[in-house]
Amino acid sequence: MRVNQNFVLRKIRDAYIIVPLGEAIKKANGIMVLNETGAYIFEVLQEEKGFEELVSCIMREYEVPLEIAKSDASDFLEELKTFGILMEEE
Repeated sequence: MRVNQNFVLRKIRDAYIIVPLGEAIKKANGIMVLNETGAYIFEVLQEEKGFEELVSCIMREYEVPLEIAKSDASDFLEELKTFGILMEEE
């Protein structure tokens, strides 16, 4: 998995926002506002980690059990894929 480079994370005051750039502006339906956890996951994904590595990072950062980390990560990744922000490796 990797983040589409046509999307960047910006922090404006207390809000984390994923902003489309370039060609993504034409396809995007606005911006996506994230909470702190979403922003953390987005940053981890910049390092092109796999799902299991991502889950481990979430567990360490937020001290949550495996099943919660997996469920939350899976839900968030699906949302990112829906908006074209996250791309599967070819």
